[in-house]
Amino acid sequence: MTDQRDSVHATSIPNPNGYSLIGPDELLDCGYVQEVNRRFFHPLGLALAVDRDKVNLDGSFPVQVWDYRDDPEGFLFADLTDDAAAGKADSVRSELLAKADVRRKVLEGCWSDQGSAIVQTIGSAPSPIGDAS
Repeated sequence: MTDQRDSVHATSIPNPNGYSLIGPDELLDCGYVQEVNRRFFHPLGLALAVDRDKVNLDGSFPVQVWDYRDDPEGFLFADLTDDAAAGKADSVRSELLAKADVRRKVLEGCWSDQGSAIVQTIGSAPSPIGDAS
């Protein structure tokens, strides 16, 4: 699969704070919204929704969090069996893995290995290796 990020990364919007903003197309097309929903929001019964059709002149765009926390199964995608969904998941996983070694070093032991993501722990003490919290 072609890396979707390369084709849409050019849409990053510079701002006066010295960092770039990414637009809704990159968030959606590169799989960031899919993966943050699949891995975090959906199991809680929430869904992050991004509107790619309402980008303001300053690059901002509407983002909503839909609330289905009353549903015992959480929020579910209708279908994740297509190649596009798998490609997005693989692309995000590859980006996480590419940053893993540097994050381990910079976080000086205050990290938790959660599959393909090296997550900063809360507090100053290192987490035991393999801790999934």
